[in-house]
Amino acid sequence: MNRSSRRQVAELIEYLLPDPMSDTLFLCAEPVGGSFREVGSYVGWVDQIAAVIDQLGDANVWYAAQEMDGDGRREANVARMRAVYADLDFKAAAQDRLEAVITELAGLVGARPTYVVASGHGLQPVWCFEEPFAVDDNEDRREAKHLLKRWGHLVGRVAESHGVKADSVWDLARLLRMPGTTNTKPDMEPVAATIESHSGEMVSIDRIREVLDENDIPELSVDEISDGIATDAEVEAFIAENREPGDGERAEQLRDATLRMLDPSSRHPSMMRALFLSCEEIAAGLQASAVIGELRRWWDEHTERRGYEFRSMLATAVASASGKSEQQLAEVEVNSTQNVPVVTVLEEVETTTDTNSATDTMRLWRATELVASDPPGWIARNRIPKASVTLLVGDEGIGKSLFWVWLVTLVTTGQPCPEFGIPARAPQNVRLILTEDDWVAVRDRLEVAGADLDRIRVLCAERDGTGSPTMPGPDMAWVLDTSEPYALLVADAWLDTVPGKLNVKDPQQARKVLHPWREAAIATGATQMLLTHTNRIVSNAARDRYGITGELRKKARLCLYAQTDEQGRLLIGPEKANTTATVPSSIFRVDVVQKRPPSDDDDGTVARLVYVGDSDKTAGDHVVEATARATESPMDTDCRAWLRDYMDKNLGSVAATVAEKAMHAEGFTQYAIRTAKRKLGIVSRKDGDHWLWLSTQ
Repeated sequence: MNRSSRRQVAELIEYLLPDPMSDTLFLCAEPVGGSFREVGSYVGWVDQIAAVIDQLGDANVWYAAQEMDGDGRREANVARMRAVYADLDFKAAAQDRLEAVITELAGLVGARPTYVVASGHGLQPVWCFEEPFAVDDNEDRREAKHLLKRWGHLVGRVAESHGVKADSVWDLARLLRMPGTTNTKPDMEPVAATIESHSGEMVSIDRIREVLDENDIPELSVDEISDGIATDAEVEAFIAENREPGDGERAEQLRDATLRMLDPSSRHPSMMRALFLSCEEIAAGLQASAVIGELRRWWDEHTERRGYEFRSMLATAVASASGKSEQQLAEVEVNSTQNVPVVTVLEEVETTTDTNSATDTMRLWRATELVASDPPGWIARNRIPKASVTLLVGDEGIGKSLFWVWLVTLVTTGQPCPEFGIPARAPQNVRLILTEDDWVAVRDRLEVAGADLDRIRVLCAERDGTGSPTMPGPDMAWVLDTSEPYALLVADAWLDTVPGKLNVKDPQQARKVLHPWREAAIATGATQMLLTHTNRIVSNAARDRYGITGELRKKARLCLYAQTDEQGRLLIGPEKANTTATVPSSIFRVDVVQKRPPSDDDDGTVARLVYVGDSDKTAGDHVVEATARATESPMDTDCRAWLRDYMDKNLGSVAATVAEKAMHAEGFTQYAIRTAKRKLGIVSRKDGDHWLWLSTQ
């Protein structure tokens, strides 16, 4: 990211996030030719958000003006309302008319917009609140939605008076264009999104309420606030009322109901449920061709305005309800986002599915007739499950490869490590896919660790270990081959095996890539351990650091997270575990072993990993600690050290005014002082007429 773009990001953070060290910004993106996706929520450090945007390349990027708390961009996850805004479109008006709308709104509010983003094809003025409105419960959420929708009525009225079109952006989870990025639309020249102007002025939420009342913007009914989105009960009632075949009227009703249930901010669960239940009706033979045809026509028309995701939803729901296998379903999902006409996708579903007869392979079983499943098995209890996809993720160069060498040694020799959850057992075979380190270096490590090389098979093209396979593809047959049963496969690094034409940032394509590994784990009974690197993002949440392979995390049954502590030791522990409690990270040290005599070209040493014990923290806890260390400014460090010494000299108790005066004299900011107090566990207590600072540690 160049200096100008970075400055744009910094300005937005300065105005929208009152406390960038704790407030967060939610980002979404759509790569050119790819699929829209939620990127995630990030604390407002300029370096971090700039790194995220850098990683997205030339993708379209949006941000949520309101603060999100939880997974996913939904109104239910809005934690604080930070601003009101407008989205004015160039298509229907010249820029001077858009600016006239902004000027009139500013006159009504009594303040210029805090900032205005030129989105590339319009203007987005934003008025930030002096104090964000906390959304703690449903009542608060209804009040926030009510305010934003009334504001939308005012913006619409003013815009219309100037002959300007204002987009309907009145849902709490709405996205705005991220300044410092590029607006790329099909068949149009890319345009930079920038902050065109900024006043820095803030308004109170009470002032916005006054403006709405002064301009006779009416209170809204409950139905108007809720957008008419149906409840699950209403959806089921609608489906029940329309079970009988008709003459096309049902397709019309289905279309109208789906329209009514479209949440303007995302895909509402009720709408998704209605769509899937409707597709089950199709699969049951009720007007299959008529309903598919009607929905297909409407959806193609609708996606021109609403984007790719509804096309994907319809194709996937119809394919799923029509009995497609999981692999076929993944292909439908990918095709539906790759400019394949939805007509083609759905016709393929329609012509290959007999909706009026049950398949020969299906039958209804009594629950007592089904074979009981085996209890979950483990290579390492609570850390590495058998017959599953396990992810090992971490920064480059910290020892992930040494860890799997250590693990392979125990598996091929049958040696126990009960502290790590590995009992003594018979030696088992292992398979390796190596794309990063050369075979000579890997063999040295395996020999020094004591692995049984006779039980190891390496999948490669050449005798020297070069020529890595491509997965998925024909090479997957070697993974599925069980002529020599094996317990563990290690792919280091997994991403290098992915075909270049597939984009694993795209959730649909990632599913297509990852599904064969899951199938292989089930078919062979072997653990498929896939290694990948973290990104450069600094975040308290480990999942934010998966970067390009974030979709892999969703597919893996268990994710091991590798990191180092302050002493440089390797920490390995579960970051995500679907079927077990998360256990603390394990600690390993790296020893250097003299394997051969040194020479001018080679010192003859090889690294070996040694298990030390368990830490007292989980992988997630260690990530939080590491983030705090990485993001602390020099002033924060100096301030904390100074305050620790000052409190020690005063025996852990000092007058607050005296301490603050002394710290300000040293040049420490108020923010640094508050941070140092919190990290040192210093509390304020009233003693008579004055306040004291007391050490609790």
